[in-house]
Amino acid sequence: MDYPVANFGRDKNDIISTEESLKWAEAKSGHTWDWVDPRGGKPNPTNYAVPNFGVDKDIVDSLKHLKEQEAIHGEW
Repeated sequence: MDYPVANFGRDKNDIISTEESLKWAEAKSGHTWDWVDPRGGKPNPTNYAVPNFGVDKDIVDSLKHLKEQEAIHGEW
């Protein structure tokens, strides 16, 4: 799509604070973390098949219980 996406900058609570924590930990330990992707930078595959095992028993039970309670108390 060709629509504009707002750029609010880097997220303070996650990105900036994590980078600050990393800098602190590296300074405190005297060790710099040099992370290397063991896969050589290859992205995770995204074109794999996901099996469909149907609806989980817990979901079936939850829907049954919801229907029973809605019959008593009205629609949620």
